[in-house]
Amino acid sequence: MAEAEACARARRVSLEFDDGGERTDAGPVVVEGDVFAAPIARAESPIIGAVARDAQRGLPTPPTTPHRDPVSHAEPPDAAYPEDLWSDAGESDDEMGSADELDLTRGDTEDDPIDLDGDDVSNVDFVGVKVEDAHIDHALADIVRADTALSTPAVPHRALQRAAGDGFKRITASPQGLKTLEPYRRLNDEVISAGFASLAAEYPLRAGKVAIFQTYEYDLWRDSHKIPRVAGLLSRSEYWLRDVILVPVYDKDEAHWMLAVVYTQYRLIDFYDSLGSKRRWDMHAECVANLLTGLQRHATTHKRPLTWNTTSDKWKTTRLVELAAPHQENVVDCGVWVLAVAAAVLRGWRSTALPPDLIPAFRTYLLRLICKWIPPLTH
Repeated sequence: MAEAEACARARRVSLEFDDGGERTDAGPVVVEGDVFAAPIARAESPIIGAVARDAQRGLPTPPTTPHRDPVSHAEPPDAAYPEDLWSDAGESDDEMGSADELDLTRGDTEDDPIDLDGDDVSNVDFVGVKVEDAHIDHALADIVRADTALSTPAVPHRALQRAAGDGFKRITASPQGLKTLEPYRRLNDEVISAGFASLAAEYPLRAGKVAIFQTYEYDLWRDSHKIPRVAGLLSRSEYWLRDVILVPVYDKDEAHWMLAVVYTQYRLIDFYDSLGSKRRWDMHAECVANLLTGLQRHATTHKRPLTWNTTSDKWKTTRLVELAAPHQENVVDCGVWVLAVAAAVLRGWRSTALPPDLIPAFRTYLLRLICKWIPPLTH
């Protein structure tokens, strides 16, 4: 099957971080914009001042930003629609890649009855559109700086755990896992999951519009190609109703976290790799696109009230970071950067402008949020 071949490329990736022949991306697309109010922090938040300043001045974003409805009350009826965002520059040649097989013990064993072969040989278009600065979250840096004035939270002696809900399964964070939030350590999957859940609770602006997949669900798809199994696990998120889907991507061979941000109304995949690898973008974006197509068809087959744009099975993807200007400056901060971008998306933006020198402080901020939103085990 074509989708199996695409995902198999994710199991043959070279361990190189060099991207070889780099594609020349098209220039930025300029779209007229308006303003919308920033999320207002809860009164008990210690960082209310930074967020309130955002609200007072408004956060600029064009009406065709994927977070927005195509036409807002402030725009004329002929406001630009999603297709106007794209150029055809930068078609991608496939480059090979791999990740180790994982031990798959979750979900059912039903075979996938949905055929993703044939027309889905090329299920995604790689486009060279850059994200405008007006779509990037600059204010998170102010929030993190304000947080540094508070005392540093201690790693709890007992595990933290929150019950399943709000689209998440039960989340547990052990003291050992939470220690990976200390500087110069690579985050593990339980802290990534706890970070996503805590950021979603802290920034509810997109509540009801965003689905966040668990860290293992993309791996399950990539290695099993069984849509019913994956769709069953994802049903708690009601992904068929969501405008935005966050898909954490982990390359086990390279020990590297990435993030696919899916805008279902625009059939767009923003791919975030803090090192800016074109090779990993080519490899994983296509696999994510095949997963989305399978979920779309599964939802339709099972008569889910699908709200996605279903005009075609084709997806577009652009990368948020280029190799020439990576965000990450070491080999361990990839997971922290993924959560920084998740915070930006949950706050209404497409990417983050958090400077690398604030990453240690952002680690402390994440620990504070996790301890705030996930209570300690009582037994």
